[in-house]
Amino acid sequence: MSLLPVLDGDADATNDLGGVNTAQAYALGDLGGRYVQLSITDNYYGLQGMTNGGDRVGLGEVRFACATLPVVVPGKTWLMVVHAHPDDEGIFFGGVLPYYARVLGLPTVLVNMTTGWLNGDGTRTADSYTREAELREAAVRYGLDGRPLFALFQQTDWNLSIDNSWDRWADYVTDGDDVAEGQRKSCRRLAELIRTYRPEVIATHDLRGEYGHPDHKALAYATAAAWDLAAGREAIIDDGVTPPVTVTPDGVAGAPWEAKKLYLHSYEQNRLFHDHWEAVSIDADADGAADSTPRQVANGALDAHVSQGRPHVATVYDPLANGGNSWDAHPSEWWGLYASTVGPDSAVDDFSVEGRLYAGWARGDFTEHLTVPPQVGCAVDVDALDFGAVEIGAAATLEFVLTNTGRDAISGTLELVGSDCDCYAIVPGTGSYDLAYGASHVVAVVFAPQPGSTGGDCVIDTGSPTCGVVPLSASVTDIPDLEEGSRLSACPNPFNPQVEVAFALSREQRAQIAVYDLSGRRRAVLADRVFAAGDHALGWNGRDEQGGPVSSGVYLILLRTGTGEQIEKVMLVR
Repeated sequence: MSLLPVLDGDADATNDLGGVNTAQAYALGDLGGRYVQLSITDNYYGLQGMTNGGDRVGLGEVRFACATLPVVVPGKTWLMVVHAHPDDEGIFFGGVLPYYARVLGLPTVLVNMTTGWLNGDGTRTADSYTREAELREAAVRYGLDGRPLFALFQQTDWNLSIDNSWDRWADYVTDGDDVAEGQRKSCRRLAELIRTYRPEVIATHDLRGEYGHPDHKALAYATAAAWDLAAGREAIIDDGVTPPVTVTPDGVAGAPWEAKKLYLHSYEQNRLFHDHWEAVSIDADADGAADSTPRQVANGALDAHVSQGRPHVATVYDPLANGGNSWDAHPSEWWGLYASTVGPDSAVDDFSVEGRLYAGWARGDFTEHLTVPPQVGCAVDVDALDFGAVEIGAAATLEFVLTNTGRDAISGTLELVGSDCDCYAIVPGTGSYDLAYGASHVVAVVFAPQPGSTGGDCVIDTGSPTCGVVPLSASVTDIPDLEEGSRLSACPNPFNPQVEVAFALSREQRAQIAVYDLSGRRRAVLADRVFAAGDHALGWNGRDEQGGPVSSGVYLILLRTGTGEQIEKVMLVR
């Protein structure tokens, strides 16, 4: 029995740990969260079998899952790729993931419908954990920014009918009594994912299942129905085998979202030859120069699927050099536009690739008629914030929204800048942001004028040159003076621990005495009732309405009656 090489999961065999014929301990060191597999087989050629897609002779394996990609944050994405099993995303979809994620730099999310065999109650097996780990490592190599999403439906044997997939998608077992429920459940789950991640374009399997796999077929039909369902429309699944099923959007979580395009692999209408797999366009070794094609990167990512025999991309290009791949009858370059809100892709003049004539096909990628977002972009929903007229002693709050319209994430901390910003304040919790593509952030600003305020020279610097600044403006309305004979004073000032608030009223009337901070927030009400004419006194002990101590600083004592107001400024020193 031999101990096979320890594979670090990349295409470079020179940094693997090598094989030996006797038991030996290895110090792996810091793996950086990456994927590692250790395999023990009863002959060295078992590894060769895995490499070339043959039968694996495995006696034991240990895998460490990749943890280098963050969780995908719900919000706007550009492309959603939906595939049935870990490895389909590279075999049949070819360079889709590396091309859109690494060449175009577009936010891309990967959805895996099944994840290896599950138990009858839907819990994971060792097989599903293995395949999830392999797909996470493959996602790193494709160049994705976030981890794959696992819908966790049960898989089905490749040689069965589509109704078996629907049936097992309902409750993880084959019992034949809930085919329609599996159709509705899978369609609704995909619709919720579409609403959650809001892609511009969706790409999925062939309605014929490529080589006929029922999970591939079912996923193509479910995704096509989910495209309508996510937009809020009723959908019908008619797979030609099971009775047609209607799925309504009632109860589907999330706000309606309609992707602009839905592409199916090998769909025979509005056909598109994806013409970018063979261009040297990716800097795979990070030396600053492009050295790999998207197909080469995809093949390197498929190497992570060790449990599946390290398959190859299906392609029309030089299949013998690609390992004599048995999947080449289903080229990853062949797509069709199943649904679109922006019209069909433009057909080009007839062309030939590898001796095959293509007539009436479009030739390009998924971006036609769509606006590709800039590398860096930010939209602010206002030109300026105008608070209008605000009375001294009162406060007004306005909001504006920052939205990341570029492919790169943006972040910043907002700051008030200007010679007259004392009466403005950014509401705590809204003063910083970290936004992925399409995400938004609400900023709230308070204007609380004090005596002598003008509300003039002040802007909010968003902390990003792309987002710019937001000018602020307001006018101050003087409060009417208290009627003759009424007055307000506070002593001692500064104070600690208590200040006495003295006031006089010229006649019996209702009066409110309250404490505000400089941002305009009310911190305490000392009294709010009818007082007799004459002199009165109240005390404030430096605590807020909840009884907690306020911090040191300047506070405003406001006396408000039916005929006027007066403010006295006090300072608490702890």
